[in-house]
Parts: sequence; structure tokens; C-alpha cells
Amino acid sequence: MLKIGITGRIGSGKSTICRVFETLGIPAYYSDIEAKKLYDNMDIIQKLSKLFGKGILDINHRIDKRALASIVFNDEEKLTLLNSVIHPLVLKDFEKWWLTKSNYPYILFESAIIYEMKLEHLFSKIIYVDCPEEISIKRVMRRDNATHQAVLDRLSKQSFTVPPYDYRIISNEKDLEVPQVLDLHEKLLQLSHQK
Repeated sequence: MLKIGITGRIGSGKSTICRVFETLGIPAYYSDIEAKKLYDNMDIIQKLSKLFGKGILDINHRIDKRALASIVFNDEEKLTLLNSVIHPLVLKDFEKWWLTKSNYPYILFESAIIYEMKLEHLFSKIIYVDCPEEISIKRVMRRDNATHQAVLDRLSKQSFTVPPYDYRIISNEKDLEVPQVLDLHEKLLQLSHQK
């Protein structure tokens, strides 16, 4: 079974592309969704409140994700610190998950930070979802109910360069994603049979 990383900037359409693959019977692991689940874990809540202060907790002593985001997206060191706590746990969960998927020709791991976390070695191939920045901004504004300026501020805190990749899917609301995914699916099936 092949492990395929799927990456791209925030709002590029990674999750949408993964859902298309899922309609073809290919399982996808969404690292952001799994990371967010960890914020409900009491051990993580305690650890993060020690690292970032009680100001990240809401009145129910749960992580206030907006408060935490305002801290980490304004300080690269703090973002790195947060990632160093959360991402090893996500990877451990991913390992358990993919071990249950051995009957599939390949699986997907969706994350915007595959290269930042130096995870590229885990994957047989990397798919890069390419999207013009202005479309990404509009998508994030819709998805997160955020202002244009808030999204720009968030993007300015995230250094993004086009990473090395094996395959590229264009997600620009003009080129149709489904035919691109179907073509890539066939290539990945062929590759999985060669292994």
C-alpha cells in the first residue's frame, strides 16, 4: 500500500480533492481535523495552558481555539512549539489509522505542513494542490467566517513556498478537479500494483 501526502497552502482545496478520492474508495486522513480533536484531551489542555497561559482557556476550561490562534499565528516560535506538541500525536494516530487500511492500494494524508514538519519521507508520493492566492483567501473567508484582512494576516504568518511534488492538481474554479483526480487515481493504482 502506498502512502500519499497531499499538501498545499491554506484554502487551496486539499480537503475537497481528498473527498473526490474518497468517492473512488480511497481513504483519506485529515490531519487538521485529527489535531483539533486533540484539543479536547485533558492532558493536552493542561500542557497547552502551561505553555501558553490560562488565557487560552474558555469559561469551561477548554481550549479557546481563537485565543490560541491569536497567540501562535503572531509568533513563529510559539507556532513551532504548538506543532511540536500536537503533531507527534497526530502522527501516532495516523500510524494506527493506516495500519488498518492495508487492503487499499493507497491512502491519503492531507496536511498543509508536510514539509514544515519534515514528514515528506513518510510518503511514496506527494500531491500538491495549487490554487491562486486570491481564491484561497475567498475560500478561507467563507469557511472560517473571517474578514479579508484576518485571512491576509494569517497568510503573512505562514511562510509558503511551492514544495517539491510528484503530482500537481490545479484547483482554481476553472479547471475541473474531478478529471484531474481520476487521471491521478489511475496513475496511483498502476504504481501501487508495481510495488
